[in-house]
Parts: sequence; structure tokens; C-alpha cells
Amino acid sequence: MERKMILNIIYTNDYYTLMKNRRLVSDKNINWLEPHAKTDLDELVSPLTCAAFLGRAEIIELLLKNASLDLEMATVENEYTALMAACMAGCLEVVSLLAENGADVNAMNSMGQTPLIHCFSRLTENSDYNPFENKRICFRIAEILFSYGADINKVSMGRTLLMNFCGISMRMDPSSLEINLSLIQFLLQ
Repeated sequence: MERKMILNIIYTNDYYTLMKNRRLVSDKNINWLEPHAKTDLDELVSPLTCAAFLGRAEIIELLLKNASLDLEMATVENEYTALMAACMAGCLEVVSLLAENGADVNAMNSMGQTPLIHCFSRLTENSDYNPFENKRICFRIAEILFSYGADINKVSMGRTLLMNFCGISMRMDPSSLEINLSLIQFLLQ
């Protein structure tokens, strides 16, 4: 019951309730996985991964005060770490916070994907975002990851990130083609 309550507090971004009940996350083991249907990331999520995916930077700062917090604890099915979740969701502040606190920028999930790959996965979404603004967010996240040692040459499924973008079909609409070419140029720099 307590675990579900913690995840719901994180989901609703109720920082003040969490602060008032600090003992829920500061003194106890919070390295656990629990189902949380409202967090559309994986079947089982940890408090940190849930907060990272939802962009809850203030809550993450509180969770980071727990000395036993495992930054690399991954979801079970897809093995997403909190950093990967923040990259997928485009949460710049959370990516920066996790990286500066030692999250592994080269960790690989069950499919061999790194946080760097996940930050660019946002570009394939059908969303209400302006694709060019979305591209800027991806570039900024990638710059953060590079500044903490992300390996651009990490191989996933036999290919590097640059190889993936170079292998995309050229039969794209003009705006998608422009974004893809600018990504290739960015990665070559």
C-alpha cells in the first residue's frame, strides 16, 4: 500500500506531501519495482524511474538524499534506467540532475540501447510538439550526455547511432529530411 502511495504522490507531482512524509523516501529502501498503470513506461517502475519519466526534478532531488538510492535500478521488462526514462521524455533538467549525480550515461537496456539513443527516439513520435523544437531538446540532451562521457560510438544491434541516422530512407517529407540531415551533422561534430 505504501509503495503505491509513493508512486501516486510522484505521479501527481505532490512534492509537499512527500516533503511532509519525508520518511517514506529518505530513510527507507526505495529500490523496489511496483506496477503503476498511470506511468506509461514499463510494467514495473521504481520511484526514481517514475519521477524521471514524468520530469519531477524536485522530487528527484528529494530521492537523491536517500543514501541507498540505486541510480542504475532498471525496469524489469525493458530495463530502462531513470536516465533513459528522462531522455525518452525529453526532461532536460532531470537528465542533467541524474548525470551530475553519477547516473551511467552509457548504460544499455535489454535491447542494447543507451540513453543517447533514447534522447533521439523523441523525433519519431507523432506529437503536438513542433518537430524543430523537439530537435533542439534532443540536441541539448545529447550535449549533456556527451559532457558526462556518453560514447557516440557505442554499438547497439550492430550499429552506432550515426549509422542508424545515415541508414534512414531518403524518402522522407522535407521537414523530416532536414531534421535527419541536421542530426547527422550534429553527430559528426
